[in-house]
Amino acid sequence: MRVKHIENNKKDLVINFSLFAFLYFFVTYNREYIRPLYAGDSFSGILTGSYSNFAAAYIISLFSVAPIFFKNLNKGKSRLVFYGFAVLLFLLLILEKFSPFAGASKVYDVYDIIASTLGNLLAFTIFEIIIRIKK
Repeated sequence: MRVKHIENNKKDLVINFSLFAFLYFFVTYNREYIRPLYAGDSFSGILTGSYSNFAAAYIISLFSVAPIFFKNLNKGKSRLVFYGFAVLLFLLLILEKFSPFAGASKVYDVYDIIASTLGNLLAFTIFEIIIRIKK
């Protein structure tokens, strides 16, 4: 039983590290290459400028999915853990916009809040799809 627990923890770590690497790569690629290309266009500038908030809300919310499924939590507890984590993350992202504490936020922008909201909603949707498939 202990060996299975250690294997699951390693799987959690690998999955979450992969998600973090994916997030870091795409946010950096967006900041260095895509955003400068579209900075002059208002609509594209908004999309590329808010992408990092969308990606952070979406991908970091999914960090809790692997531990939930490897621990075989029931549907009710799974939802409680996932939604609790995702809502806490969302609140931290919003707080960062109003009162920067992590150095990620340079400018207050309502579009960043909208992007964070959309990222969380997409994470909620993906989680619910995964729950239904697992069922």
